[in-house]
Amino acid sequence: MTKEEIRAIALSKLDLHNSEGLLDVGAGTGSVSIEAKVMYKALSVTAIEQDQEACALIQANCDKFQIQDLTILKGRAPNVKLEGRFDRFFIGGTEGELESILSWIRGLGSGACTVVVTCITLETQMEAFDLLCCEPFYGLEAIQINIQKLEALGRYHYYKPGNGITLYKAYFKGEHL
Repeated sequence: MTKEEIRAIALSKLDLHNSEGLLDVGAGTGSVSIEAKVMYKALSVTAIEQDQEACALIQANCDKFQIQDLTILKGRAPNVKLEGRFDRFFIGGTEGELESILSWIRGLGSGACTVVVTCITLETQMEAFDLLCCEPFYGLEAIQINIQKLEALGRYHYYKPGNGITLYKAYFKGEHL
C-alpha cells in the first residue's frame, strides 16, 4: 500500500483537478485510486492490478469508502484492454515492465499528460530516470522521500525510519485522439 504521506505528494504532483481520467498501474490495494476518487468524485479512475487478492482489497476499500464508479481491471500492464480517456498516470508497480508500460501509456494518453512513477529499488530508480529524462517525456522532476514516524520504545520515543521512495514526475503529449 502506498503510504499516506507518499499518496499526498503523488496526488499533488498528478494535479487531478482538471484531469480527464486517471490510470493507476500496479494499483496494489488501490489507495491512490481511492483517495483520488474521494477527492475528485467526478474523476474517471481505472486501477490495474494483476493480483486477485489485491483486486479484492481494492473492491473492499471501494465498498468501505462508498465508491461506486472506480473501474478495477485484473491484469498485467501493458497487456490490458482499456476504454476511456486518460491524461494522468500513476505507476506504483511495474513487475519489471516499466519501459513497455511507459510506451503503452503514451498511446493511451489524451492531450497534455502527466505521469508519476514511484520507485523503491535503485534499479527501478535508474531505469525510470533513464526513460523519463528524454523524449517523448519532458519536464522531469524527481524527489526522494524519507519518512520517519514517532514510535514508542518503552518509556522513550524515537523516529522509526520507513523505506525511502523516489518519486518521478514527467509530462508527455498523449497520442490518443
